[in-house]
Amino acid sequence: MDGVGPSSRVAERDADGQGGLKPGQAKTTRAPQKKKPGSKFGFNSRILVHQLVDQISAGAALSFDYVSLVTIASILAAVGLATNNVVVIVASMLVSPIMGPILAVCFGTFVFDFGLVC
Repeated sequence: MDGVGPSSRVAERDADGQGGLKPGQAKTTRAPQKKKPGSKFGFNSRILVHQLVDQISAGAALSFDYVSLVTIASILAAVGLATNNVVVIVASMLVSPIMGPILAVCFGTFVFDFGLVC
């Protein structure tokens, strides 16, 4: 330590052995930082919301991949129930792609975008 800067003030002790500011010494504070335009609820957040809505609606779309994975998950669940095998039933839940539509219904309800709900 060379005795310069804020860290030296912490290390300095007054006559009682207590740390702190000496009489007449000003406390340094940070200058308030200016906010960037559009960083809180401006242009950047609107772009992110549109991207999020696009991703959620794409995940909830009915496609060949979605139908085939639901069919495979249904077959796995049926086999698991027929053989009384819990592991296969849990595997069918992992294979099923129903998280996309569930997320679309929840998000659409939250933001009142009923195009995502239906």
